[in-house]
Amino acid sequence: YKYIRLYHPNESSKLYPRVGRMSNNSFVDLTNVDEAAFPLFKEASYSECVIGPGDMLFIPRWHWHFVESITKHSAMEWLHNSCKMAECEVDENVEFSFSVSFWWGARIEKK
Repeated sequence: YKYIRLYHPNESSKLYPRVGRMSNNSFVDLTNVDEAAFPLFKEASYSECVIGPGDMLFIPRWHWHFVESITKHSAMEWLHNSCKMAECEVDENVEFSFSVSFWWGARIEKK
């Protein structure tokens, strides 16, 4: 199972985005938020859900997302035509998840 949190693009200023090529990543570590360093983060609105076997979630374009596995599993991620295994140890008795990330259109960068 995976816990997923989605933030609308309008919340970007509260998510402390990085700049340049990594502008689609946040400086905030959602697993250990430093409220002193990122005071606006707690004001950011979000939607959350848990998905399990057989579930699929569409994440709209430009939406920020945080994904955390809440059960032991092996995961494969396909990103820009390259496959990689997260947690390379594969066990037949462990759940397996597959994610596909595909972005289209121009990337928005702050200059």
